[in-house]
Amino acid sequence: MLFGGLIFIAGQISEGPYHKLIVVLIIVLTFGLIVGYRGGLAVIMHYVLRLTLWLTGCTPLNFVKFLDHCAKLIFLKKVGGGYIFVHRMLLDYFADMAPQSAKAQRGKTGSVGR
Repeated sequence: MLFGGLIFIAGQISEGPYHKLIVVLIIVLTFGLIVGYRGGLAVIMHYVLRLTLWLTGCTPLNFVKFLDHCAKLIFLKKVGGGYIFVHRMLLDYFADMAPQSAKAQRGKTGSVGR
């Protein structure tokens, strides 16, 4: 109802400072409802994390395509809406892998401080 009224008023006032104010109010209220309703902030944080990981070269942008490709190569098995490792040894191998920065520190000092 509030949005309808704001959109109606914005349509009636085609010029002037009030038109810009009403457009900004519509944008802010829409963004606020998206963020506040049903975990919208978590969704935004999820996509920001995915974008950051992609830009740094840590992960692919399209995870579904990547995971489906891994399932095709029999590294993973599709189970319901998720994926599991087919081989326990492969899971253990990836779990034991240290990040690149930890490997560099381990080479200099002999161990990684935690």
